[in-house]
Amino acid sequence: MFVDYEFYKETFKGKLSEEEFDKFVNLSCMKITKETCSRVTDGTLNNFPNELFLDIKTCACALIDKLKIFQDALDFNEKFVNSGAVKSQTAGAVSVTYDTSFASYFLDSKNQEIQIKSIINAYLFPRCINGKFYNLLSKIIENSNSCKTCSLV
Repeated sequence: MFVDYEFYKETFKGKLSEEEFDKFVNLSCMKITKETCSRVTDGTLNNFPNELFLDIKTCACALIDKLKIFQDALDFNEKFVNSGAVKSQTAGAVSVTYDTSFASYFLDSKNQEIQIKSIINAYLFPRCINGKFYNLLSKIIENSNSCKTCSLV
């Protein structure tokens, strides 16, 4: 795991309980590993400068919070929509409408993927740190380690 509960609570200022954190931390790290083409794994974390390492940990925390929102939408859907949260009701000829607008947005897999990628892109964008270029999100493995745009090189 890229992040622990202490970092989540103390540095990120997360609001989830440790039990909730534990429920989502592995999935959060797996999504980062997937989107970085396995450039970011437990075994590669020490290869990154501290600035980037902190961004990876913060990204994992932001994903944990987002995954909790997705879970809350699923729970809402199961509790209220499937069990009878009524938006409107008509007595004559019995017409019932269920309000699913909240849950449907967060339950849509395309929306979830867009939100996850947006968080990862926001924290793990390509950058030059101390003369070395880090592009964790590129699908192409580059041979060049130097940053052509960095004034330090």
